[in-house]
Amino acid sequence: MSYLNLRLYQRNTQCLHIRKHRLAGFFVRLFVACAFAAQTPLSSAELYFNPRFLADDPQAVADLSRFENGQELPPGTYRVDIYLNNGYMATRDVTFNTGDSEQGIVPCLTRTQLASMGLNT
Repeated sequence: MSYLNLRLYQRNTQCLHIRKHRLAGFFVRLFVACAFAAQTPLSSAELYFNPRFLADDPQAVADLSRFENGQELPPGTYRVDIYLNNGYMATRDVTFNTGDSEQGIVPCLTRTQLASMGLNT
C-alpha cells in the first residue's frame, strides 16, 4: 500500500468511526427520551381542591367534590345563549337539573319554550 492509499484508508476509517459514535450517541439519546416518555402517565391524576385555600376552617367551605370531575355546574337556573343548527336563536333563562346518568346537569325546556323557538313538539 502506498502512503497516499494508507492515508485515505486511515481517514475513511476515522470518518466511519466518528459516524458510528454519532449514531451511537443519537440512539442513546433516543432511548433516554423513550424511557422518560414511558414513565409519564397518559392521563392526569384525580383533581382535588384543598378547601383550606378558601378558609382556615375547611368545614365552613361548601362541598367542592362536584368540581373534581371537570367544569360541572350545580343544578339551577342560568342565562344561556341558545343555538339551533349553528344559528343563534335567543338568550334565555334555562333551568338545569341533574340527569339520570352521571354526566352532570341537563337543560329542562318546556313545550312552550320549544314551540317559541320554532321546534315541533
